[in-house]
Amino acid sequence: MKRLITRSTLVVALSLGLASAGLTAADAAGTHHHNGTGTHATKSSQKHAIEAAYRAAVLAAKTTLHQSLAAATTALERQQAHATYQLAVATAATVRANALTDLGLPVTPVKHHKNK
Repeated sequence: MKRLITRSTLVVALSLGLASAGLTAADAAGTHHHNGTGTHATKSSQKHAIEAAYRAAVLAAKTTLHQSLAAATTALERQQAHATYQLAVATAATVRANALTDLGLPVTPVKHHKNK
């Protein structure tokens, strides 16, 4: 069980790290900035990368949840699996919101995800 929790945390961190790396790479590649904000095309591609990373993190959390529930033998293990899932989704949503805010884009609420 601990291995699955560690794995889910790692997957979320990697997914979110990829979004940050994508934004950094886009800036290093010479994006055009006007008065501190990027061009529309740049912002659009960066927003797409942020949203894709968020969806990947949620999918990884769901996959880990299902694996954890399948391996769980006690009620406590099932509770831990659900808590880990909820933490992973909340972390992904926070990173998504911070990345969108950094781009100067409005943060729209994310749909609440069910555990199943």
